[in-house]
Amino acid sequence: MDGCNELYDRLVETREKIKDLEGSLKDILDDLRKVINAEANLISCLRLHAPDYFSQLEEASTEGLQLGGDVSLDVNVKPDDCARVRQLLVHASSLEASLTFQMAETSAVIRNEIIRLAGLVALCRHFEPELSESVGNDILYPLLSKYLSI
Repeated sequence: MDGCNELYDRLVETREKIKDLEGSLKDILDDLRKVINAEANLISCLRLHAPDYFSQLEEASTEGLQLGGDVSLDVNVKPDDCARVRQLLVHASSLEASLTFQMAETSAVIRNEIIRLAGLVALCRHFEPELSESVGNDILYPLLSKYLSI
């Protein structure tokens, strides 16, 4: 019975880690959407003012980057139902690993997009300084410190 209680405790801990990972991942995805929307505005600006030079500039996408997975982890399981606790622990551990991997990938993507946004802000500054300054102050600079420690 002690082994079952230990497994149950690990299940509870894993559920908490999943909640934390999901919250962090959701925050990153929200920030990534802001960055991509800002990039789209700046790309439109650049294409408008220099269509031949910036015609090949592509907009980024969040396709494939999203919260996913079945997180319904039967909260009514009892510590003495060892078979069910084991089954849920395996499922929860798998979900935790998947979310951890997704966090690593999404973190890399947002860092790259923030660097790209910085370049677009600099390029657009020549054509529309107000837009460039607005995007820089509202989106770029806060996210630079948050994701790149700058």
